Amino acid sequence: MRKRDIEGFPSRNRGSTEHPEKEWHPLIRFVGPEGSFGEEAKLHLKEFDVEDVDWFKSAGQQENTHHIISGINSRRKASSGYLVCTGVVALGFNPKLRTNVSFLTHQTSSAWKFDFEFVKQLRFSLRTFARQTDGTKRSLLIFTPPIRVEKDRESLEIIKRIILEELGVESDVAEIKEELIDAFDVMLDTEHARIFITYT
Repeated sequence: MRKRDIEGFPSRNRGSTEHPEKEWHPLIRFVGPEGSFGEEAKLHLKEFDVEDVDWFKSAGQQENTHHIISGINSRRKASSGYLVCTGVVALGFNPKLRTNVSFLTHQTSSAWKFDFEFVKQLRFSLRTFARQTDGTKRSLLIFTPPIRVEKDRESLEIIKRIILEELGVESDVAEIKEELIDAFDVMLDTEHARIFITYT
């Protein structure tokens, strides 16, 4: 079995109706082979109301379109087949709705160069996210396959700069360094502020 890079472990929700407001915490990420995190994690993400951020049905079918960006809402989100692609997760607390909201992206590493709408739409999503969330309760994560060539690093730095310009914060970066994987999948549990990055 490949080495597991697990940065946390899901725990059962022990909240009660007497304490409906949970303490907010930043995004926790779990990285490892598929099936690493037990049935509890899977059940959270197989229930209804998961937004499928499907690059292959959207951007993959349109000429000169190299990205897809989910809506900004409290739903769980999932996207599969990150091979030569990067992604962004923005998660924050919406004080009006009193719940977490998020958005998830899936784009090729060259999207910023050849897909003119990508940067425009990413900035729009970040600005909308900023208006909807508490500035002290936000997590920004960029995830990427192993960085092997300079153009991939350039892409990463451009996305980091865009996030910094729009939100004034440095993004965390998760580089999936497993050399033998074909691709990885991402599942985002918005309510519990957890992201699962898994591979086979």
